[in-house]
Amino acid sequence: MKNVLFIITLTAITFSCNETQKNGQIVNEKIETDRQIKDSTLPEKDNSSDKKWINEISLNNGSKWEANSETTEGVNNMLQAINKVNPNTIQEFQELGAKLNDEKNYIVKKCTMKGASHDNLHVFLYPLIKKIDSLIEVTSETEGSKITTDIETHLEAYQRFFQ
Repeated sequence: MKNVLFIITLTAITFSCNETQKNGQIVNEKIETDRQIKDSTLPEKDNSSDKKWINEISLNNGSKWEANSETTEGVNNMLQAINKVNPNTIQEFQELGAKLNDEKNYIVKKCTMKGASHDNLHVFLYPLIKKIDSLIEVTSETEGSKITTDIETHLEAYQRFFQ
């Protein structure tokens, strides 16, 4: 179930960021989402790859990428949510995961980035989505604490690559 949600989320990110403005109307370039989900292959489950994204992301000729304001707002809201709560129970960790997921969905829905900045945002978001999904399904306080710390560290890295 977790893998299906992951694929659906990845597909939603990919397609929601492909919307363009034309003559004052949004033209949606989504194509057969169901077929693409069906044809997708699942990424390998490898916990050591959680930080692999840091080697895949790049800067814009040594400078930070321009991000749309909604993306930066969503990342900041996630950091605030983590810092505002001090979860101690499995339910509290899962509730935090749900809040973070709502913010992630906001970022995806409001994405207007294009080109290389958009591609690098996806490199940043994919492992974050996986971590948020894991937090939503956490089964122990120890695991919830570790995942929350990983998410916070991941979100703090946003400032190194985007402005």
